[in-house]
Amino acid sequence: MSDRAELLLDLKKRVGCCIDEAEAKLHALSKDIWSCLELAYEETKAHDRLVAYFSQKEGWTVDSHFKLETAFRATWGATTGSDVVSVGFLCEYDALPGIGHACGHNLIAEVGAAAAVLENTQEFHAQCDRYHGMASHAAVYPWEVINALDAAVLCYNNLSVLQQMKPDRVHGDHLMNLL
Repeated sequence: MSDRAELLLDLKKRVGCCIDEAEAKLHALSKDIWSCLELAYEETKAHDRLVAYFSQKEGWTVDSHFKLETAFRATWGATTGSDVVSVGFLCEYDALPGIGHACGHNLIAEVGAAAAVLENTQEFHAQCDRYHGMASHAAVYPWEVINALDAAVLCYNNLSVLQQMKPDRVHGDHLMNLL
């Protein structure tokens, strides 16, 4: 196994441990949302539960009732400066008329919260690749631009295709579960 593969396997194990440690709280969050059916723009209890969840986490700043009465924004770490990278996670938590949470919005909220908290752990950042861009203008040397988003998208697309074509080279135990 290559050094890179060993590092990724180690990262997967450490990330798994972080999720295991948070499992009970995450499951309780999902169960609380599931047990209280609130339609769109009426999900005050789910909103309050998610706000409380993020407010308990170290390093998070929570804006309750962000632009909507039942919306919130949770930010982690520094929020100003040129090196700030913004990543958004969706926590959908409304029930649907007639079917409640049969569509899994409570699970979307749980997974969104888990991904957001996990994204901001030392274990995750220890081995993640970074993509840095370089500005250029379309009218002056457009060929010198380095688009970091394009690099990340190409990385994902190429790994996805590689998984389909060479399943023995990129397996869920190594890369795909981290994307």
